[in-house]
Amino acid sequence: ERMDESLVVLKLLYNFPDESIVVTSSKVAGGYDDGMYKNCHKIQKSYTTEDVDQYITNHFHQDNIDFLLYAAANKTLDDTIDFLGRDKVEREVIRHRKLRELAVDVCSKHIVYPCTEHHFPVPDPKSKQSCYYGDIGCGHECIMDVIRNGTVKVS
Repeated sequence: ERMDESLVVLKLLYNFPDESIVVTSSKVAGGYDDGMYKNCHKIQKSYTTEDVDQYITNHFHQDNIDFLLYAAANKTLDDTIDFLGRDKVEREVIRHRKLRELAVDVCSKHIVYPCTEHHFPVPDPKSKQSCYYGDIGCGHECIMDVIRNGTVKVS
């Protein structure tokens, strides 16, 4: 849920270029997943029942150590943002989101995902050139080109 902030913090700490942190999502409800080049399947919209919601609200936090880890990770991220300067990080997050939006707008028609409604249940072999691995990093060449060459300036 704090992916954009986390990516921007990494960029600022390690002086990464913009194109190294701009990614598109290959996992969207209603889309398709490749199961790592085995069989494609449609991604269903997630949901929970009322009794599951009640359990999560009333009991799950007490019984699950993951929430302690989650709180520690959030505190560390907040402390790092304060160290870097909250205003600076917020400006960079806005810039990052604009760059991602630009990359999606320009590159979406060029990205070849392994699985689509047209390539179901067998993945599209052309996606091996579009993605780093499976459905990870799809469209990376276009995204890097758009951001590196400044197809549109974003400030």
